[in-house]
Amino acid sequence: MRAVVLSDKRIIEFLNAIFINTWVLNTDMKRLRDAHGMDAISPLARAIIQGRKQYSPVDCLVISPELELLGRQPVNELASGRRRETKIKSYHAFLVEALAGKHPGLKEDNPMSR
Repeated sequence: MRAVVLSDKRIIEFLNAIFINTWVLNTDMKRLRDAHGMDAISPLARAIIQGRKQYSPVDCLVISPELELLGRQPVNELASGRRRETKIKSYHAFLVEALAGKHPGLKEDNPMSR
């Protein structure tokens, strides 16, 4: 991801202007959920856990200031067999759709959120 969409100046400027970018290891979030249960963890951690895609090593999540999960993009799905410019456009479209409330990537069932 870093060598493709995050190497594009337009994406970096868009992210820096609108988003707070961070990362969390999926394994850390699973351990937190398993140790404390979903009701006992913070709303931010809950949104991250609910956004995880099972077996995905890295998920890009868009979370609102109100801690609502707005979208998910598994990096492996973004990277599969596309040209660089297509990946960049696809990632940008994901971010725009999430901000528009279209919840990209969240329509499928997510067993990790249970």
